Amino acid sequence: MNRRNFISKSALAGAGLFMFSDLKLQAESLIPLASKSFDYQVNKDGSFDIKIDNQIWMKSCYPAIDHQSIRPLSVKIDKLNSKTQIIYLFETGTLTVVLSNEAGQFKISSSIEGFSVAPHWVYPLANAEVVQGNRFFRHGLGFGGPNGLFNIPKSTRNHDLIKLTEQAWSYDSYLNMALVDSNDAALVWGAFQHDRFLQRSTIYNKTNRLGLVDYRPAADEVTLLETGFGTENIPLNNKKLDLPEIIFFSGTNLYSTLEKFIVSLATVMNIKPNKKPSYHWDSWYEYYEDFDEAKLDATLKGFKEMNPPPRLDGILIDAGWCPMGDWLEADKRVYPSGLAGAVEKIKNAGFKPGIWIGPFMVSSESKLFKEHPDWILKNTKGEFLLDSEGNKGFVDDVVIKEKRYYLDTSNPEAFEYMRKVCRQFKEWGVSVSKIDFLDWGFKDSTTVKRFSPGKTSVEYFMDVIKMIRQEMGKDCFLIGCISPIAPILGHFDAYRPAYDVSETWEPTGNISNMFQETVNCFYMHDVIWKTDPDMVYLRRNSSLKLSDDETQTLALWSGMLNGVIATSDRLYKIHPFRYDLWKFIEPGINSNKAKLPYIFSDKKQALVAALENKKNSCWTVLIINTKEKEIDESYSLKELTGIDQAYCFNWMITDSEPMGRQTSINCKILPHQSKLIYINSENLAPDKNSKLRS
Repeated sequence: MNRRNFISKSALAGAGLFMFSDLKLQAESLIPLASKSFDYQVNKDGSFDIKIDNQIWMKSCYPAIDHQSIRPLSVKIDKLNSKTQIIYLFETGTLTVVLSNEAGQFKISSSIEGFSVAPHWVYPLANAEVVQGNRFFRHGLGFGGPNGLFNIPKSTRNHDLIKLTEQAWSYDSYLNMALVDSNDAALVWGAFQHDRFLQRSTIYNKTNRLGLVDYRPAADEVTLLETGFGTENIPLNNKKLDLPEIIFFSGTNLYSTLEKFIVSLATVMNIKPNKKPSYHWDSWYEYYEDFDEAKLDATLKGFKEMNPPPRLDGILIDAGWCPMGDWLEADKRVYPSGLAGAVEKIKNAGFKPGIWIGPFMVSSESKLFKEHPDWILKNTKGEFLLDSEGNKGFVDDVVIKEKRYYLDTSNPEAFEYMRKVCRQFKEWGVSVSKIDFLDWGFKDSTTVKRFSPGKTSVEYFMDVIKMIRQEMGKDCFLIGCISPIAPILGHFDAYRPAYDVSETWEPTGNISNMFQETVNCFYMHDVIWKTDPDMVYLRRNSSLKLSDDETQTLALWSGMLNGVIATSDRLYKIHPFRYDLWKFIEPGINSNKAKLPYIFSDKKQALVAALENKKNSCWTVLIINTKEKEIDESYSLKELTGIDQAYCFNWMITDSEPMGRQTSINCKILPHQSKLIYINSENLAPDKNSKLRS
């Protein structure tokens, strides 16, 4: 995995699961639960079963603390109308679980009381045997996932008779999780509150061998689930601690049920992503750290001399102006005018200025590290917590052989320093900011020694996130990168779920990961935030291995998403066709969310997106072959657009070819290639000057 070239780690990107439903998001209201109805049954021992339409989906659910089933002295069960309260009594306190089923909404709430210190983990739902469901949907913690729909593994008989083989498995999920049965019915659950505790669900198996040999798995192999919260041993002083509710949704397919969950979450949290997409230039992917004031001057001059100048929202200065941590002190050898002077030049050129920052990162070569060692996070032994080290610099290797540490924002002085940085950015007029490497500020409090202990990792993290938004201002377009997903909900305008887009398209590389993550997180797009698929490559050089087809595919996908559309290439130096491509994907008046007709289905091999233009009474369909072999498929217009028959055109950005009146689209697509089809009922070809979202 290429972590923005600061740290080199091995690439890991699971095979993409590009499978979609044809239901349209209904964000204007909470979506009813169709014909599905919840029920539950509480057993005498305090365990409980969860049912949908009288079918048990999870049985024998029982709480756990720190991964161990609780062993209470007694269990008290009180039922009141649609709620049942289960009190598990211990020598030193109680765990209370309340099951409720009101207006078709099933919830589990819980609390602990009488503990001097919270456990590390509390699981209101644990040891739950999966009865219904042959697939599960999971979210990774954040950046890179993997997110997606996966088959529930089953042990097989073909185990080696001599060597031990791994039969057990376990997968974690964050934000939410889902079970999907053979009829595509789905059960989705998760919390709506993520400002204090990390919520995690885990699906795993329990298997035993049959007889004396390992190659015969027992027939009673079971799949189990648990869902809980990291309370990280915070002090409680015997006071009651209420945990977030776990809220359940059911539906006839996974995508619409995920929509129910996320629309409800956005409503409860009052999240309204109302900013337009960001269409900007970013210095990183052409220059990396080797970007200085002279290159900025040349870039601004090149843009000014273009006729007409490019329509960009902003110019973003990415990493490289200072050792990490000294965010306001640009090295004079790199920016003689200082960072403030560089920002002023961008404004004077007619663009909105943008700045990259990694708020939790500290270089050993920074003034911050040398002058404020008490601002550095420590491990449990009291030593500086090291992330990585090596030869890494900004321009001309000004910083070499640095070590990279974490800022301890529990230190009030360190926290106020970051407040000063963000406030200064706003005063300079910074309008877009990429807030990167946010996972550096997310350390389990049981694994580190903080300057001011006593809170969870989420609470320390949220203190900084809320401060950044407050100081940068509500009008600044904030892009969250390399971050846990749940805690930043509602605080960023865009989120990048995938790895950096690499300069080569490999079968399981970063580009494959980008498609996987942007697709599987698509249900959140334009509900929680806008999706950032990362850079659009337009240039040609010896290091860039993308073909014309691959370049077009990546650009069209960014345009279809309509979230963050950014490039690092000098637009005044690229091939005219590629500049036409860049202009073609510029956000326009058509801000509709694209439809992905085949999500979470193996019905089609290609990734298909359909975009309706109501003003012009037409549709645009993008068909992408993300695979390594040719695809030859047919796509029904009814499934794509709801129209039985219409005129289709092969749209080639600046030209088009008529395909005639069709009921379906038939096409062969080479690996990594894409096809853009323009559809209307009046046999009108797209105008040569039209854009994707005209």
